[in-house]
Amino acid sequence: MNWSVWPQHLRKSRISAGLVLAQWCNAYLPLMATYVHHAESSARKYGGKMEDYIDIHKWIDAPKEHRWHFVSRIFRHSTLAIGDAEAIFGLTIENSNGKQVLTRLIVEQHLMEDFGFIPTPDKWLQSVKPEPWMTNGAEKLSKKIELTP
Repeated sequence: MNWSVWPQHLRKSRISAGLVLAQWCNAYLPLMATYVHHAESSARKYGGKMEDYIDIHKWIDAPKEHRWHFVSRIFRHSTLAIGDAEAIFGLTIENSNGKQVLTRLIVEQHLMEDFGFIPTPDKWLQSVKPEPWMTNGAEKLSKKIELTP
């Protein structure tokens, strides 16, 4: 998303900008949840405030801010995201109520809200059509370089 076109007061606060984005999505894309919706849902489910969860949900949805295409969801909207999120945010987060919440549960909740199940990368890749350019460079390089044991 190009934040430079947003009013100055919204650029200073990612959460404020996220709330405006959520309002826009409610008006124009009523079926598409934003990271703000997911964070509010986590606060209702696990306690604390929306701000306790916003960074995880924003990380999950970050690729669609740059280019909205279903393929951008393969890595952060699949089982792969669970381990990645744990590596980035830790195994648990502490919410504002002092409760430890498993990062895994927050990611799983996000995926369940989006899909009704937790897809694997393989499930996503079944829908991606291979193109010749996807292996073109590797093939040429393997012919040029002999691997030595």
